[in-house]
Amino acid sequence: MEATQRYLVPRPAGIAFAVRSPAEEPRRRIVFALLAGAADAPMQLGELAAESGIRDRREFAALLFQMQRDDWVHGDVRPLGLPHGSPAEAFPAMLPRLSSEGAAVLATGSGLCIAGVGVDTPRHRRLAALAADMPRSLTHPSDRESASGANTDRMLGWQLPMPSGEPEFHAVPLNVGTQRFLLILGGVPQLGARAFTDLIGLLSRRYWRGTSERVS
Repeated sequence: MEATQRYLVPRPAGIAFAVRSPAEEPRRRIVFALLAGAADAPMQLGELAAESGIRDRREFAALLFQMQRDDWVHGDVRPLGLPHGSPAEAFPAMLPRLSSEGAAVLATGSGLCIAGVGVDTPRHRRLAALAADMPRSLTHPSDRESASGANTDRMLGWQLPMPSGEPEFHAVPLNVGTQRFLLILGGVPQLGARAFTDLIGLLSRRYWRGTSERVS
C-alpha cells in the first residue's frame, strides 16, 4: 500500500504575519514559498529549508515545529489548490468574502484601484486614495500581539477616517515580495476566510519571486 502523500499548507495566521512587513526573515520566506507553489507539491522539507535560508537542519526543524504549534502552517493530505484563471477573473468572487458587508477594494500601495466590489467605482477610487494617504507608521497597530488563529482579523490594518454617516472601512496593507498592496474592507474584516489565502496566494505567484507583472 502506498503511503499517503502529505502537503504543508499555510494557515491564515501565518499568511497574515507574512504580509505584515517587507522584511526578509525565515518564517516569512517559508509561508510565501508555500503560497507560491510549494504547498501544491508533496512535502519536500529540504527544498523548503533552502527557501528559508536556514542551513542548520535542527534549527529549521525547530522553527517549522513552532510554526505548526502557532497554527501558521499545517500538514494536510490535500494540496493548497488556488483558484484557476487570472487574478482579475478571480477577484470579483473572492473579495466580497473578505468583508462582513461584502464591500472590498484591492489597490496598489500608491492608491491605484485594481478591483472592487460592493461599492460604486467612484468610491472604489476614493477609498484607495484615502488608504494610500495614511502614514505607514500606522500600519499594523497590533504588531506586538501574538499571531494566533484567534486574532487573525485584528492583526492587520487600521480604520479609515470616513466622513460622518458613511459606512466603516478598514485598510489592510499587504506586502508581497517587493510589492505593496492595500486591501480596503467594509465592516468587519474576514481575514480568516479561505478567500484571504486565495488572494495572497494569487498575488504571491506573481510577485513573490521579485517579478513585477501587472495584476491581470
